[in-house]
Amino acid sequence: MPGTAEIREKKSYWERRVWELLRNASLADMLIMSWGLEAIRTSRAEHAQRFLSFPGNPDDHKIGSPFFVPPWNIDAIVNEKLLIPQISNVRSLNLKAWPGVAKLMDTYNGLANVDGHVDIQPGGIIAAMPRLFWPQYNWQVGYDNSLRIGKAWHVYATFEGKAAFRNKHNVDLDDFLLVAFSAYAATITHPAVKISYFDGLGFSRAYVRRCLGIISGSFAEQMRLAGKIRADVLPRDFKRSVVKERPLFSDMYRGEQQFYVPSREMLLLRITDGLYYDIVYDNNARRVSGDYFEELSYQVLNFYMGSAELVEREKPTYYGMSADLFAGSKNNDFGLIVECKIRRIPQRVLSSSNPWEACKVDFNDVIKGIVQIWRTNHALYADTHKGMTGIVLQYEPWTLMGNAFIQDLFKAAHAQAQILNIPESSRIPIALVGYPDFENCLRSFDLIDICRGVALSTKEQFHGYQLHGVIDRFSQKKERGRNFNYNHIASKAITWWAS
Repeated sequence: MPGTAEIREKKSYWERRVWELLRNASLADMLIMSWGLEAIRTSRAEHAQRFLSFPGNPDDHKIGSPFFVPPWNIDAIVNEKLLIPQISNVRSLNLKAWPGVAKLMDTYNGLANVDGHVDIQPGGIIAAMPRLFWPQYNWQVGYDNSLRIGKAWHVYATFEGKAAFRNKHNVDLDDFLLVAFSAYAATITHPAVKISYFDGLGFSRAYVRRCLGIISGSFAEQMRLAGKIRADVLPRDFKRSVVKERPLFSDMYRGEQQFYVPSREMLLLRITDGLYYDIVYDNNARRVSGDYFEELSYQVLNFYMGSAELVEREKPTYYGMSADLFAGSKNNDFGLIVECKIRRIPQRVLSSSNPWEACKVDFNDVIKGIVQIWRTNHALYADTHKGMTGIVLQYEPWTLMGNAFIQDLFKAAHAQAQILNIPESSRIPIALVGYPDFENCLRSFDLIDICRGVALSTKEQFHGYQLHGVIDRFSQKKERGRNFNYNHIASKAITWWAS
């Protein structure tokens, strides 16, 4: 890795080049460019070509293809623009044509490649791998609307969650989601939506503005927010994102207010998983969300299990309540203990170049999950069940790409297990799994293969892998007759969704 002085010199060079381009670019053009690039990548190229010329065919712009532009880089460059006002009305950088887009993104890549290493200690790239991946995670996992909506609305749009949302914003959560999702739908074909579009919802325009105001700001307001949340010394790719937190940009067009949506995927994320930030201040709503996450995990696990398997909820033991879920064969040949963890990854962990060393205390919840599974196995299954395994099921994947610290997590868990007198014979193999990966495994593989995959995942070579990638190595995917109905649970949380 280059020395610190060399990195800073290169960073200064690339910053000057990027800033010069951004000064001569219109913010509105940047937002339209962002929407257009996403439209091309997400099979809406026929709409994108009205606003942006592009080479090749749409498939040439998907990941792994020659014209692919990483969406996380698009997000970063839009956020960078918010810190650099346009210097004049002259737009010397044409972002409606591919050469201008390519020039901007190529130049930004030069800066990002240098900037991302500024705070990494020599030899510390392995420790920083989670930070390099986390900004990409939602795009890499994909935006399955029904799964994301069903999961998030089930755990956050509870009675308690709705009360917390109303107390904070003076808006009903159901109304907010109807207005926001209408903006999502309206921008399939166009990068902006006018306020008049919402008249058919039956709300006053003042109420619509109040709803959208939760997730929007004028250009000037968005620039002020960027100055506030991106003022730290972190590399750009790991700073907080205005587009993620307030995905709508408001301005006036021919006397009517309109809202730009630079990323429909970020808008969807904000009105699903992002609801966490609207209710987290309320301890009761946050607690209930954990109960509902456990309930969802039970429903999904029970749905995919065959007639030869048994699924059970937590039960009393000599030390208190057991881990959240159990699934296993009725003849006790194999089993899976699941402990659910809904806690979201804090920004300090997401942005750290060495999350385990700098944020060790934040991982205590994962460690407790490991110990809880071992304790449950010792109390309930050690003498009766063979081939037991466990999963710490995380709403967000705390340990994805965590090759550098997964061994440390288990080392800490073993130390706690020793204090609790859990014998080593009861410390079964455990995988640390994110929810989308878990659901994918249940949909694609039999339970016995999932248990085998968990056991295999404990080998160091698979630390940081997604579980389905481990199972893929020895098992073929099964053809399921049906998938879990996330639309059903979404409509139970938000009544208008079923209509």
